[in-house]
Amino acid sequence: RTMLMDVLFCYAKQNSSLGYRQGIHELLAPIIFVLDSDKRDPADSLFTGPINDEMNVIMDPDCVESDSFILLEALMDSCQYWYVPKVEIKGRDMQEKEQTLFKDVEKAEVMTSPLAKKLERIQNKLLREHDTVLHVQLTNLGIAPQVYGIRWIRLLFGREFPLDGLLVVWDAIFAYSPSLSLVDYICVAMLQFIRNILIGFDYPSCMQQLMHFPSVGDTHYLVERALHLRNPKMYLEPPSWQYHRMDSSPVQPSSPRKAKRFDGFGKVISSGASKV
Repeated sequence: RTMLMDVLFCYAKQNSSLGYRQGIHELLAPIIFVLDSDKRDPADSLFTGPINDEMNVIMDPDCVESDSFILLEALMDSCQYWYVPKVEIKGRDMQEKEQTLFKDVEKAEVMTSPLAKKLERIQNKLLREHDTVLHVQLTNLGIAPQVYGIRWIRLLFGREFPLDGLLVVWDAIFAYSPSLSLVDYICVAMLQFIRNILIGFDYPSCMQQLMHFPSVGDTHYLVERALHLRNPKMYLEPPSWQYHRMDSSPVQPSSPRKAKRFDGFGKVISSGASKV
């Protein structure tokens, strides 16, 4: 905990224009966990090459704090705009603001944050392209993407997956592109995963699932779905892709699947335990 607070303090001082924003600590915590785990027990890490002098420096346990700071800065370079405070909405009064923001997003004359624009693109463009019926349902229910998506994206899905599954998602996001562009399609794949619930239930039930995302079971399966949505010519749709059902356990793939690592283009390069 002390290390986490020290790294956050240094980051806020080094990046005074942004400072510390609520949620950044939840991006840092998995980074510290993985670095600390690898450096304490290099034999348990994914590195399989010889432990030479250079690797001894890289794996030095005394460098966990400084390495965590460097990695946090690199991550925030790509996602700091997610934490930019929203700008006031133009409107005559609060009631008009709420109506324009949540009931007519496309036509609203509002000034929104970069994250709000990103979320509107995810739901009102990408989801509409890949699943028109689901998009219409969310629109009819009055579920704005900001309601669930701000937490999803700002915390990089840290509340939606257990740690082992989260590291799989992070592996894919970081490997696919430094711009973190796969995040948008992870969101779409998550919405489609609970499609049957969102289509068949009312507003409270849908919000319950969106704010307390059900267990996915095989996180690789969802990642492969996101890659397929992003580039269907390069990535095939996962076999037997199905949706989560309210009255059953999460869907499992038809055949056993091993943990995977991804290269810089999102392609699988090896099997084994997942790390950031």
